[in-house]
Amino acid sequence: MVYFMSNINTANEINETTERLRAHVTSQNPRSDAGAVIRTNQLGYLPKAPKTAVLAGYGMFRFQLVDCASGEVLDEKSVLAREADFGSIAEYDFSNVEKPGVYYVKADPFRSYPFTISGGALDEAFTHPVSYFAAQRCGPSTTGYFTPCHCEDGIRMDDGTYRDVTGGWHDASDLRKWVGATIEGMVGLAMVYELQGDVIKPGGILEELKWGNRYFLSMQEPDGYVMAHCGGDVFRHSDSNHWTDNIKGTPDDRVIKTTPERMAAQMRFVAAQAMAARVARACGDAAYGERCVEAGARCFSWAYARMDENTTTEELGDGATAALELFRTTGERRFAGFAEDLTDRIVALQVTDYEPVRGFFRISQTNADPYKSIHGDPASIALCLMLEHLGDSADAPKWRECLRMWAMEYMLPMSRGSGFGLFPYGLYTWDAGGGRKCGGYFFRYFMGLRDRMESNGTPWWVGINAHAAATGIAAAKAAALLGEPELMAIAQRQLDWIVGANPFDESTIDLVGRNHHTVFDAHCFVPNTPRIRGAVLNGIGGDQLDMPDLLDGSYHTCEYWTPMVAHTMWLAALLKKMLI
Repeated sequence: MVYFMSNINTANEINETTERLRAHVTSQNPRSDAGAVIRTNQLGYLPKAPKTAVLAGYGMFRFQLVDCASGEVLDEKSVLAREADFGSIAEYDFSNVEKPGVYYVKADPFRSYPFTISGGALDEAFTHPVSYFAAQRCGPSTTGYFTPCHCEDGIRMDDGTYRDVTGGWHDASDLRKWVGATIEGMVGLAMVYELQGDVIKPGGILEELKWGNRYFLSMQEPDGYVMAHCGGDVFRHSDSNHWTDNIKGTPDDRVIKTTPERMAAQMRFVAAQAMAARVARACGDAAYGERCVEAGARCFSWAYARMDENTTTEELGDGATAALELFRTTGERRFAGFAEDLTDRIVALQVTDYEPVRGFFRISQTNADPYKSIHGDPASIALCLMLEHLGDSADAPKWRECLRMWAMEYMLPMSRGSGFGLFPYGLYTWDAGGGRKCGGYFFRYFMGLRDRMESNGTPWWVGINAHAAATGIAAAKAAALLGEPELMAIAQRQLDWIVGANPFDESTIDLVGRNHHTVFDAHCFVPNTPRIRGAVLNGIGGDQLDMPDLLDGSYHTCEYWTPMVAHTMWLAALLKKMLI
């Protein structure tokens, strides 16, 4: 259609042209112009990475991968949508395209936002989370968002004496310093260092590890164990979640919960010390490394002596990793023996005779319910690490078979159901909401709304990001160990989910990507925790029917939490290491 002609000579011709233009403009529907509903990883993809775009809808779609600059179509295929657990979904695989560039996916009348294919596509998913920790520093810091703060932490709960436990990081969107959660930051930072080097020079990852460890080492008791927390809940919820005047001996001093932190956290402390020691040695600080090794070995001795038939699969996984990391750092064969023992105990808890899936784990010798952990998946990651570093052990063949069964006969088939590649949170012996069945079990993609109860009787649940990222870590490692490339696609899709390839087109790495929800505000203190680039939210959760739910501003989904940060940056750094 011609909208304007330079040789118009009469008033009637001008009026007719104007009316045609008016009709053209008023016929448009601006709400559907772009149709940007195709979901991708908002940061993009490494050239050799599996690549999947997702479109909700019914019928056959003709997908095209289009170069933004030239308009060239690099890939094209028809995809029939299938009925999935989150609705009818069409999944478009364009993994064959490795050419660096900026692209969008099109399936008329729909399209995606632009994204990159490049060697640096995932960098923001680990560099910004690494930098997040400096903003969350507690104590006499120059980088924390409201430091100096809490310079008088803290008063021992058992005898009322003072112990200097300054330093460390605030956890979540709070001011509390939970050892069990924040210790995972040490592991995540050390993992990024081993996989990608020092990504935050000047200062460096070692400086950040030392700041965190200033707190953790001071929380260790002479017997070897680490205490539970300072600034957490002592007598009631959030009773120490406040700013202080930084003066020791005044009424606002915070209390140290002196009871031992739970067993899994003790073992994470051990692994963190062993890994920090390696980073310190690599940076030329052997003396600090020795201090870390001594602390880790002492804690391991205390914890290992208390592991019995009630020890959970989660604790065994963290324990095996702790012993293995001590072996890698010290070369002492006794730690390898401890790691082998604990890994064999994981294998003994695997369910091998169930249909339609098998390969998942029981909670413990005394609890046959299926194991699951919102902190991640220590057991499966431990199996991978053992095969990577003790693959010549006489027990390695049974570890490999255990990993194969978990990956290929449980994780992989269960990841196909949602349409987004998301691995479910776990199996239940009861209907925790949603009625999804797997043989005689129920399952949910998201933590049940009443999975855990607080001491005051209120239910507690959070989003799926740490579990998804940890599954991705294990799946990526298993892909290499077992020679199963399909597992790498599952690993990639866990990160994709976190960074936008989800029903909300929302990146849950704060201020990285787009479409960020309101961050949780505890309303306990002023100033509240600001938005921090690289913080990872708890992530998308599920409603009572186990359908994706992102409650704007809720702690369940929109609060920062260290396990989410640690596992997400570890997964992104690992994928770059393996796929670049």
